[in-house]
Amino acid sequence: MLDTNKGNNFFSSKSFDWVGLLGVQENYCTTTQYNVEHHVKKPFKNFISSLKLDEIFDISYLYDYNIASYNCILFFSHPEKSDLENYNDYGYIQIRFNPAGITINFVVNNQSDDKERLINNCKKLLDSEVKESFIKFEQLEDFFFKVNFSNAICKPKQFLKIYYDFRDLLKDLTEKNVSDNEDIRVFKEIKKKEVLNFHDDRLIDKVRRILILFLPLLILANLDDLISIIEPYLNYQNYNFFYGPKKCSKDIGIDETELLRWINSINRKGQIILQGPPGTGKTFIAKKLAEHFTRGRDGFSEIIQFHPSYSYEDFIQGIRPRTENGQLTYDLVPGRFLEFCKKAESYDDVCVLIIDEINRANLSNVFGELMYLLEYRDQEINLAGSHQPFKIPENVRIIGTMNTADRSIALVDHALRRRFAFIKIAPNYNILKRYHEDEEINFSIDQLIQVLQDINKMINDPNYEMGISFFMIRNIEDNLQDIWEMEIEPYLEEYFYNAQDKIEEFRWDKVKIKLGLNADENN
Repeated sequence: MLDTNKGNNFFSSKSFDWVGLLGVQENYCTTTQYNVEHHVKKPFKNFISSLKLDEIFDISYLYDYNIASYNCILFFSHPEKSDLENYNDYGYIQIRFNPAGITINFVVNNQSDDKERLINNCKKLLDSEVKESFIKFEQLEDFFFKVNFSNAICKPKQFLKIYYDFRDLLKDLTEKNVSDNEDIRVFKEIKKKEVLNFHDDRLIDKVRRILILFLPLLILANLDDLISIIEPYLNYQNYNFFYGPKKCSKDIGIDETELLRWINSINRKGQIILQGPPGTGKTFIAKKLAEHFTRGRDGFSEIIQFHPSYSYEDFIQGIRPRTENGQLTYDLVPGRFLEFCKKAESYDDVCVLIIDEINRANLSNVFGELMYLLEYRDQEINLAGSHQPFKIPENVRIIGTMNTADRSIALVDHALRRRFAFIKIAPNYNILKRYHEDEEINFSIDQLIQVLQDINKMINDPNYEMGISFFMIRNIEDNLQDIWEMEIEPYLEEYFYNAQDKIEEFRWDKVKIKLGLNADENN
């Protein structure tokens, strides 16, 4: 779907109009004061509160009427600087709401002790063993660096530089000999148009991401013993803001090294398919991978499900009837993939489309020209219906899931296979065990796992193994009999339709004994 949720509940055009009047003192009257309170001050405070950064920042507000802006000053939270009287004495981060948009600044004034500390710590960090993890920017941002910005005689562009690598910024601070009379300022601007078009969550994520990326600079300016504080704030980024490989691997039960191979394949190929028998958590894993790519970044994910009736017209584009002023017309309408790509073009980071049950549709028919574009991601091609040129945006990733247990759809066109990386997903019993480890139940999960392993050994085909997701529900002991008799036994009866005797030992009345349940219990 197209991103129709334009605008946000924090700021409106009136917010920018009224903050602009703050610098015009003769216009500042009771009416202005009311509108500033309603359209600027309250929305700004609500926005800052929604960022939820109290854990790492000391927050104070500063309302500068002379420069027509509302500001929030963020200091690094640590005991030595809990009572700050003059923010100019320290390195700080500033969120400024002004008529042009929102600007996030990292500022160190030339007279503060933090300036010398920042430069010395940059040198230490560049020589330290932790530099790779500490200064790694996972997103490309057009951050600007400007020194001596308070000097009105000099033209601003003489002091403006764009950085795509934080390491280059550190080197500039240490090697370019910033003079004693120069302030240091690194900043990122979000233009008024962007602010007004961003919906709430995207605006919050955008600003939070910039603040988190500025956090290393604040640590470098504020602390003498910076190495000791690095790990907690890296953990904050990974666990509270981003969704790093370490946490993702723990959630899906895959070794982190293996998970990094998957992530590399997605980025290298652009599209992967998770294939395996039912109940192995393919869709769950796909969602977690999408979360890894999008959480804390300027991206999004969507999920669609293919089915035998899914067509090129649904996915790419097609003619659709429409009534307008009582007249029936037939318009060329973009499909889900074109809508997704159009939306992704306005985002800076990776956007993930999950196609569940991807092999249930006739893929050659559904994909059409996309077959070419999946292989040649840097090229474009004219679409059959509109003859308009189209290419897949560079930030688009596709994750498909494929159930290998359905014989009628198990085979995928070899031309399509060549365009996807395939990852096999098998039953992961450790996830099932961990899911129930804090739950008090009256049977052995280890024994349940043993029964499942025995069943899969009897099936003796990795494409049809029994998965674990059947049993990943809370209060499992109250539902176990129903799950077994209504889901597991029918599956086995269908698979062994010509050898029913093989499944007799896996009927509920025998399985419950293996699990340690009394023979006279219903569950």
